[in-house]
Amino acid sequence: MALADGTPIPTPGGWIPLCEIAPGQTVFDQAGRPCTVGAVCQREPEPVLSITFDDKSCLIAGAQQPWVTLSHGQRYRIHTGGLPLGNWAGNLAPPATGEIRGSLEHKRKTLVEAMHSVPLAKSLMLPDRELPIDPYLLGLWLGDGTSRDPTITCHRDDEPFYRGKAESAGEAWRIRSERGDVLSCSMAHGPHPLFFTRLRQLGVLGNKHVPPVYLRAGIDQRLELLRGLMDSDGCVGHRSAQAEYTSISEHLSQGVLELALTLGQKTTRSRGDAKLHGIKTSDKWRVTFTPTIGVFSLPRKADVLRGHWERRGHVKLPRVVQRYIRSVEPAFVGSTFCINVDSPQRMFLAGEPMIPVRSSGVIGRSGHL
Repeated sequence: MALADGTPIPTPGGWIPLCEIAPGQTVFDQAGRPCTVGAVCQREPEPVLSITFDDKSCLIAGAQQPWVTLSHGQRYRIHTGGLPLGNWAGNLAPPATGEIRGSLEHKRKTLVEAMHSVPLAKSLMLPDRELPIDPYLLGLWLGDGTSRDPTITCHRDDEPFYRGKAESAGEAWRIRSERGDVLSCSMAHGPHPLFFTRLRQLGVLGNKHVPPVYLRAGIDQRLELLRGLMDSDGCVGHRSAQAEYTSISEHLSQGVLELALTLGQKTTRSRGDAKLHGIKTSDKWRVTFTPTIGVFSLPRKADVLRGHWERRGHVKLPRVVQRYIRSVEPAFVGSTFCINVDSPQRMFLAGEPMIPVRSSGVIGRSGHL
């Protein structure tokens, strides 16, 4: 895939611009597995196109580059059981960007639907890390903790559950104050180094964000972090399975967005106004997605999500596990970069949404394409 040179590429160590990717580096394929870059090249200036998806994510790609997509007909056959989804990346004939531009819509009578979709990548497969703070408790503090000390505010009904989580992780939990059903709880007196000290070492005191080491931790560790965040400041509606995390911190919301993406969730972020008595007090950021995994541990929230799954368990290929291509428009004329990887289907993840794309060319002896 020939992409714009600044396209961010997820790696086990973080994000690297495509133009800085070198042979031998590790990236991820569509199954979330690490794979190795075998060759890179810079192409001559060419017309490039902007591909926009239904979640408003976007990639800039060359007109002749292949995309591995599901067509409307293939999706229909999967829904009706006539076609197993299976290894979609290996079973589909990839159309080029220019071809997709000429066949964006499927029309049947008055119904107009997107012709092409790209299934989401699976969770990034990474080894567990040695982490200074239990992932769930860090997520809980990031969501409902006081920014400059190890105090967490919670409802009386939820306190026993959080206490159990803290004690099972070896932290000392105590109630500091009560105001009606709102409790202020502290983990300041845990084992050495104190919880406060470890928060400071992570650089999150007075600067709430998801530390990079947690964003590239193991799958279960990342999921526990997300559960702590969602149990504290997240919600899921009784009428809709869409989950939402809301924060007045842009930095923290960006970390939650990336965290959910690393776990294979179709996630978007938007900005709005935080108001008090109808008056704007600050910006707020909403991270939304329809979970395909259990992102809640708190029973009252987990039960709501489980109910949605039970009601919709018959859907074989839900919209939330694929991105629909909405538009393909000319962007500019410029140089693009392409890489070749050793994944079985020659695919890697590109862009902040971690979209699966097909690599280009064959590896030469010199390591160039």
